[in-house]
Amino acid sequence: MMFSHLKSFCKCAFYQKTRRPLLRERRVILQPGNQVTANRNPTYADPSIGDGYQYSIPSPIKKPPPVSRGRLIQSVVVGWVAVFLATQHGMIGSTMQYRRDYTAGATYFFTVVIFRRIPLLGTPEAVTILREAVRAERQRRPFHIDAMVILPDHIHAIWTLSPDDADYSIRWRNIKRAFTARIPDPQRPAVLGSRERQGEQAIWQRRFWEHRIRDETDFAHHVNYIHYNPVKHGLVNRPVDWPYSSIHRAIRQGMIPPDWGSHPVEFPDTVGHESVGLCGHPQRLTLTTNGRAA
Repeated sequence: MMFSHLKSFCKCAFYQKTRRPLLRERRVILQPGNQVTANRNPTYADPSIGDGYQYSIPSPIKKPPPVSRGRLIQSVVVGWVAVFLATQHGMIGSTMQYRRDYTAGATYFFTVVIFRRIPLLGTPEAVTILREAVRAERQRRPFHIDAMVILPDHIHAIWTLSPDDADYSIRWRNIKRAFTARIPDPQRPAVLGSRERQGEQAIWQRRFWEHRIRDETDFAHHVNYIHYNPVKHGLVNRPVDWPYSSIHRAIRQGMIPPDWGSHPVEFPDTVGHESVGLCGHPQRLTLTTNGRAA
């Protein structure tokens, strides 16, 4: 309904700006002697009415009734609200508004998503390919992995970059490319639309979500969010039961107990970005007290 109001507003605005005498042909039969230009058409002449001439005279199309001021104000307000909400949800304008944070030596939380949530990472072979791609990129451009989880259709990770380095984008770009190059052809999704025109593969969503960690509390929340993510998506009952997670390293180092996350875990609303929508704009999903997506 909101977008129908926006459509009506656009139509009204277009009409107000383009009010021109649009004309159409109206064919009438007149009596002889009228001072208009006539074209005789014997086929449609009626001998019983005058001389049977047919005339073509221009007449304006009937204008629609004027829009009331209250209706116009309502359309403007609803239209702007619709545009704002669409922008917030990544439907329009997100590529112009979203700016990445590049801070040398900072720690970042990332969400990287498979195209259309296809579970390409749902096999041990695919996970191995991804791990090798990450390992090769770390050798070329070092960074520390503080936490990471690989789920069938997306990845969460926390990286800490070198003190003089802030370019995490090139690292993710190379990891994506290395993984894509090794995916067997039968497992590759069909490439359609703009991706086909630009010669891209339908493996990854074009962008990813990044969040710079602010402090130790923010760091702890995002680490816990990563480790709890398999439970959140219903893949396992306990975080320790998911094999492709850095929680096993944390347990070995004595940072958390093996039964951590066996009960629902709550997170602040600022933690957790599960998907990247149209135009790469992030869409946030948070956890409720029962550990499910809100």
